[in-house]
Amino acid sequence: MPELPEVEVLRRQLRRALGDARLADMRIYERRLRFPLSEGFADTALTRDRRGTPRLEDIRRRGKYLLFHLSGGRVLLCHLGMSGQLLLEDSSQLEPRRHCHEHLAFLFRRRDRRGGSRTRTVRLGFRDTRRFGFWDIARADELSEHPRLRGLGMEPFDAGFGGSFLVGAFAGRRVSVKSALLDQRIVAGVGNIYASEALFRARISPMVCAGDLTARRCGRLAAGIVSVLEDAIAAGGSTRRDYVHSDGGGGYFQHRWSVYGREGEPCPGCRCRLAETGGIQKSLQSGRSTFYCPARQRR
Repeated sequence: MPELPEVEVLRRQLRRALGDARLADMRIYERRLRFPLSEGFADTALTRDRRGTPRLEDIRRRGKYLLFHLSGGRVLLCHLGMSGQLLLEDSSQLEPRRHCHEHLAFLFRRRDRRGGSRTRTVRLGFRDTRRFGFWDIARADELSEHPRLRGLGMEPFDAGFGGSFLVGAFAGRRVSVKSALLDQRIVAGVGNIYASEALFRARISPMVCAGDLTARRCGRLAAGIVSVLEDAIAAGGSTRRDYVHSDGGGGYFQHRWSVYGREGEPCPGCRCRLAETGGIQKSLQSGRSTFYCPARQRR
């Protein structure tokens, strides 16, 4: 499932490509996503404002959600699920449907960057082979209470995120620190890959109890989370299976993973002996694969 870096990379690409475009039209080819689309989804999204078709005011991110803010105080929420893709192309037509797993398509018009009165028309298609992704529509002034967003924890890039925050968030928790990091009610947007990578950078075992971490170790962990997310965004995210950029290209941070998916390999930047430690280890925690170096990441 795409995590914070992949969603943030996509958000920035879409924001650059669409700018303050107007939503001219849309098609729904399949309503049966993870949660069925409401009957009035298209009509509400396309409600005209006083200047015509709704304007795209901004594209933001909350955790792993993309938020398309439209004029009139409406917001389209998108979650990519496990296999969702948002693909852009220059096209003046919504039809025909581009792919058998394309479930929605949007047509945007924006003023050409070269100036004048010329406009550029862009088609945005949403594909999702497994249909675990979904869309919803909400009022901007009610967004914080939306059932998909209201329980989300702090963003790792917020000013208040740091070691002190993690000390308070982990206090009294008897679950492993890896499981605590995957709890979206604590830290929004961090998933399985980046939790493993952040713990490696912080030199903390994924099996240690979250409530037992000292303030110093929480500080290292917070720094590890922020640094690995920043590095992943700079590398265009990680492409393993389905995640692609809006132009169909992929990220390359998967080539820089330190531990994830590298069972039995030498630990990068560590002096541990492969013959003695067996290299990077793999373990299951709550049904999820965890990768770590037993020498570097001590309890």
